[in-house]
Amino acid sequence: MIKVFRVTCLILMCSYSHAQDKDLAELLMGIGDSVKQLTLTPIEKYNRFKPSERSYLSYSHPIYLSSNQPKSSGRISLFHKFGFYSNLPYKTNRELEANMTFEEISSAENTAILQGQSFPRSELQDSAIKTSSIDYGFIFAPFLKDRLAKNLFFSIGVTSTRILDYSTYSNNSLVHTTGDLIVYEKSRVEHHAELGLSYVLPYFQLGFGYKFGGFNEGLYTSAGVNLPIGIILKSRNKKNGQKNKLQQLQKDAENFKRTTPF
Repeated sequence: MIKVFRVTCLILMCSYSHAQDKDLAELLMGIGDSVKQLTLTPIEKYNRFKPSERSYLSYSHPIYLSSNQPKSSGRISLFHKFGFYSNLPYKTNRELEANMTFEEISSAENTAILQGQSFPRSELQDSAIKTSSIDYGFIFAPFLKDRLAKNLFFSIGVTSTRILDYSTYSNNSLVHTTGDLIVYEKSRVEHHAELGLSYVLPYFQLGFGYKFGGFNEGLYTSAGVNLPIGIILKSRNKKNGQKNKLQQLQKDAENFKRTTPF
């Protein structure tokens, strides 16, 4: 009986010692993690974020490699495991407007012919186009766990361009318009594919893409700034939590002051 008691005591002591060692080890590991967390670089901290915390609202602007390509507007993107992008609609030749129709020119000249009136016929002088374009598509991150590749985001989308054709005719002096006669001819819509790749960090990004048609066809690079949505929301929630705790402490102190006799 005494032997059983001794063995039981020995087992309890060993278990208690083991539990203490385990608690001590966990405490030391916690202290070590806390110290390491304080000494992490911004990139190391970023690499610890979960995929849901690596969400960015971004503004970027393309930089085309050819100097004769039309200017385009910036792009708004939501980078996430699955995101999307759309640029601000941009136009070319905004000032180009029709001041006459071909039917009006033809009617005025036919009437002058019937009346025996001499006049210089309207002749085609030039042609021009006016465009309105928008880009839109999807963004996805295929590598979520790799330390470096998780910063890569691929995009696939469409460039949609509406093209309006105008023709310029010489003035036949039969219409109530001075200067050249600008006639709207027709319009059409073109759709072209676009592929892109971006390397995204919390506050900036670099990328390049390729458009398979349209007026900005070809290779381009881009640069932009990002707002890390998840990190900002997490920081705001933390500040709100600290504010709520402070308010609760102040409330508890006031209650204690009211209920404590002096």
